[in-house]
Amino acid sequence: MGLRLDHDRNQFIDLGNHAAPQIQAYGARVRVIVTETAEQLMIARETAGALAPKVTVPEPIPVAVSARHVHLSRPAVEALFGAGYQLTPAVSLRQPGQWAASERITLEGPKGRLERVAILGPERLRTQIEISRTDGFALGIDAPVRDSGKLDGTPTVRLIGPAGSFNTDGLIVAARHIHTNPDDAGRLGLVDGALVDVHIGDKERGLVFGKTLIRVSANAATEMHIDTDEANAADIRVNGEGSLVPDLRAIAVTNRE
Repeated sequence: MGLRLDHDRNQFIDLGNHAAPQIQAYGARVRVIVTETAEQLMIARETAGALAPKVTVPEPIPVAVSARHVHLSRPAVEALFGAGYQLTPAVSLRQPGQWAASERITLEGPKGRLERVAILGPERLRTQIEISRTDGFALGIDAPVRDSGKLDGTPTVRLIGPAGSFNTDGLIVAARHIHTNPDDAGRLGLVDGALVDVHIGDKERGLVFGKTLIRVSANAATEMHIDTDEANAADIRVNGEGSLVPDLRAIAVTNRE
C-alpha cells in the first residue's frame, strides 16, 4: 500500500482540542490520520436514544365547519311543510347515513331572523337547532353550549316553514367534538367521552381548541366538527385539518451530561 510511518510522530501524538494529526513518513503514498475515539460516549448516546420517548408525526384529523342547521322531528316537519311531508335528501354528508335536505327554514327570535337555515336528515325524535354564538346575538337568544342530544332546559325558538311555524326548545351552541369509529379511536389512543386538545390552522392563525369531546360509534367517519365562530378564529374557510395535542404532563425526560 506504500504506507510508511514517521516514528517520532507516531510516538508523540497530541489529540488535544479535537486535533487529527498525520503520522505518515515524508514521501509516503498514503496519509495516516490519528483521531480520538469515544466508545463510551457513543454507547451512552445510542442507549439514550433507544430509551427516549418516540416522537411521531401526529395523524391529521379532518375538520369540518358546521354552519347553523336544524335536526327536525316528525311533528316539526309536518308543522313546517304539511302533513305527511318527506324531506328531500340533496347532499350526502361525511357521516354515513346523514344528509342535507334541499328544503330550508327560517329561525326567529326576539331580536331578529336567520333565513335559509339548512336541515340535516334523517329525522330525529326531538328537534335540535345548532347555531353559533354570533347567531345567538342576531336572534336575541343566549343559547347554551351543549353536547348534541342534551337539550333539557334549552331556550325556545320559532321555526318558520312554507306551511306554518313551530315553536320548540332544543336551541344550542354545539360543543366542538370529534366523531370517530372504534378502529381509528384505538389507533389514535382515544376513548368515547374523553376530552382532548386539538391544534387547528397554520402557524400564523392556528389555535388550540381545548375540551374537545370524543364520540365513538360503530360506523362513524373520523372528523372534527367546529362552528363558524371557531372556524373564523382559526382562519378555516370550509374545512381543514387538525392534530391532537400530546398531554405533556405524562412525559418526563431527564437529560444528563
